[in-house]
Amino acid sequence: MLTSVTPMFVDMPEASRSGLSREPDASPLSGTNILIVEGSRTRRSLYKFIFAEAGANVICARDIESGMYLAAEQEFNLVLLDMQMPGCEESSAITMLRHKGISTPIIAHGVASEEVACRNAGCSEFLAKPTDAEKLLVAASDTLSRQRFEDCETTCQIDESTIELAVGKPESVIEDDSCPDDSANDQAGYHCTLDLTKPVYLEILFEFIDELPQRFEAMKAALGDNRLDELADLAHGLKGSAGSIGFHAFTEPCRQLERLAKQKESAQLEAVIKELQNISHRIVVPNRSE
Repeated sequence: MLTSVTPMFVDMPEASRSGLSREPDASPLSGTNILIVEGSRTRRSLYKFIFAEAGANVICARDIESGMYLAAEQEFNLVLLDMQMPGCEESSAITMLRHKGISTPIIAHGVASEEVACRNAGCSEFLAKPTDAEKLLVAASDTLSRQRFEDCETTCQIDESTIELAVGKPESVIEDDSCPDDSANDQAGYHCTLDLTKPVYLEILFEFIDELPQRFEAMKAALGDNRLDELADLAHGLKGSAGSIGFHAFTEPCRQLERLAKQKESAQLEAVIKELQNISHRIVVPNRSE
């Protein structure tokens, strides 16, 4: 039997019930074709909506094999690549894409320690997890802007000084693998940082909540069978999914669980899983009966 997750429920503002949302502003991503290669269903849904709302045409792949096929068969302006999927170890996926002659700009996102390897392999930009909507959009816009000016320089022979004057030097959007302080939420419960007046974000949140019991049961089963490498992967997946929608309270326990599992330190694992379950019980989400 699955362990239940009983988050706290609150009523939504009137605007969310009607599904009203503000019209998106004009975006440099409008009309671009973006491929998202992402192993987490929560992050796929979230990133697809973020880019689509900015005006992009988005196609998603849930594994590196599908991503490779799509990148080779279709023309994209940008690829967003999750470096924690099987087959992406040590930047190998970027290397394979470049060896296939695919020159499409690639934004790789993973843990901060992977940045140097990913850049050496040929990624255009790197984002350290957790990645929020603002960082993602800034990185995508900057990457595409640089690519457009490089293309224009090649075809129009624009002077380099003119390009620098027009574009400037983009600020780095790379941050370390730290997470925001959740101490303000510690007593009142944990809140999703997505704009829940938007129905799509509500759907992503509810999907995350509904998957938590299965995640915890899978962790317990992996621990019980001493499949600690699998447990480490499950911890990593939960850390990424939770962080992408603002539940940063999961980050440190998940990081600890992943580390302990990789080091085969079984004695503490059950307690950390229990801690994660306790955090899940304090998630504050809207009442979906409305």
